[in-house]
Amino acid sequence: MKPYSGLYNTSALPHHIINILLIIFLVMISTSTITAQTFNCSHQQQIPESKCTALVAIFNATNGADWHHNDGWLRKTTPCDWYGVTCRNSNVERLEIPDNNLTGTIPVEMGSLELLNRLNLAGNNLIGTIPAEIGNLDFMIQLNLSNNNLDGTISPELGQLINLERLELANNYLEGGIPVELGNLRKLNRLNLQSNNLSGTLPPIIGNLVFLADLRLNDNAFSGKLPSEIGNLSNLTRLELQNNTFVGVLPTSVGNWAALQDLRLSNNRFSGELPSEIGNLSNLTRLELQNNSFSGSLPDSIGNFTNLQTLRFSTNNFSGEIPFEIGNLNNITRLELQNNSFSGSLPDSIGDLTNLTDLRISNNNFSGVIPEGFGQLNQLTRLEMQFNNFEGEIPASIGNLINLQQLDLRNNFLSGNVPISLMNLTQLTESRLRLDNNCLRIEDAELFVFVYTLNENWNRDQVSNCDVSE
Repeated sequence: MKPYSGLYNTSALPHHIINILLIIFLVMISTSTITAQTFNCSHQQQIPESKCTALVAIFNATNGADWHHNDGWLRKTTPCDWYGVTCRNSNVERLEIPDNNLTGTIPVEMGSLELLNRLNLAGNNLIGTIPAEIGNLDFMIQLNLSNNNLDGTISPELGQLINLERLELANNYLEGGIPVELGNLRKLNRLNLQSNNLSGTLPPIIGNLVFLADLRLNDNAFSGKLPSEIGNLSNLTRLELQNNTFVGVLPTSVGNWAALQDLRLSNNRFSGELPSEIGNLSNLTRLELQNNSFSGSLPDSIGNFTNLQTLRFSTNNFSGEIPFEIGNLNNITRLELQNNSFSGSLPDSIGDLTNLTDLRISNNNFSGVIPEGFGQLNQLTRLEMQFNNFEGEIPASIGNLINLQQLDLRNNFLSGNVPISLMNLTQLTESRLRLDNNCLRIEDAELFVFVYTLNENWNRDQVSNCDVSE
């Protein structure tokens, strides 16, 4: 290689200058290759040598040379200036190197950083188990190892981190149960174990974590009934248990979750009626119970959910009429009740839900006429009422729903003329208008073209087999 041949004429330089430049170049090359052998922790004075040795071990165990950012590591003799390292009073206080292409395992030397209070290695490619030695980090406040490829069980030694406020191990391959020792973490306000292979029942000691505000155990293989002690978590604002195999009824102690804003229990095997105490959760903004085996009618106390924005009760065994109090949910934007056994007429109060954008009540046993108040739901983009027993005419006020992109009324007992106002629904797209398998007729030619263009299953003569007076 001709060094800098395009910039300098080296032949014009004295030999000693060339030699100096060559030495500088070689030093630069050698220092750009980072190896543990080139760094001696005894040559630095910033932190105790044992802490420096632990950092070097972490670097080597996780292929530090290929990190996205490794500024200063094993180059500078000031470890507190290494990327992601924060020191205080000559000790390592924080190690935060998320999303940095760490590969390999977490070394046992991590346990030597006794004064560490924040460890964030999330979003890397770490493998292997969580070393028990992390349990030595008595001052730890936040521990985040999420979004890696860690396996094995959750170390019981983590229960020794009694100052821990946040524990995040989500999106790994951890297995086994929640060790009872985690019940010692009484300062914990966030526990995120979602998206692992964890199993077993929730230990009653979960009720010890009374400062928990955020608990996410979703997308695992947990089973069994919820312990009544879970009701002790009165500071919860978010609880995600969806996509497990929990069974049984909800304990009445859920009524203690008055601060809860987000409750997701979908895709489990819960059963039985909803406890009336659920009405105490007046701060809820999201309630998802779909794909379980809940039964019985909706409690009138559902009207207390005045802050609710999303309610998803689809694919259960709910029955009975929709309580009039549902009209109190004036902040709701998404209401899903499909695939149940609800019956009776829809309450007129449903027309008060003027912020609704998505209403799905298909595959039930609803009957009676479509309330005229539906015309007030002018924010709706999706309305699904198919496979019920609705009768009577489609109200002309349905033409007020000018934001509708999908309207499905098929397989009911609707009759009479399709209202001309339907042509106001210009946002409907092909195959998103379904009126077939009713006893409807269209007399206006322009309306017929509009309907047939969007619904090829429409048959002008479908009314011929219906027992409808002319």
